[in-house]
Amino acid sequence: MSAAGDRLQDTARKAPLTLPDVSHGRPFTPGLDMYKVADKVFLIVTDDPDEQIITVKCEPEHARALERGNTSITPGRYLDKRH
Repeated sequence: MSAAGDRLQDTARKAPLTLPDVSHGRPFTPGLDMYKVADKVFLIVTDDPDEQIITVKCEPEHARALERGNTSITPGRYLDKRH
């Protein structure tokens, strides 16, 4: 667990709630916060202090560019790998 990871997860949980029409839930397990717009998942945040994971859905070309520029960015665990 890291303080930077805690801050990032906290920000990831707060930011989507400021957007219109975002819903939040934990439909799969108590350890995964899921955020949706129009019934489409766009963000998942884990509660596991040993694996501080934030999964954000984005366009495939943006994802590939982000992966190339940062080794801590990997394909999402819980989302379709195309996104």
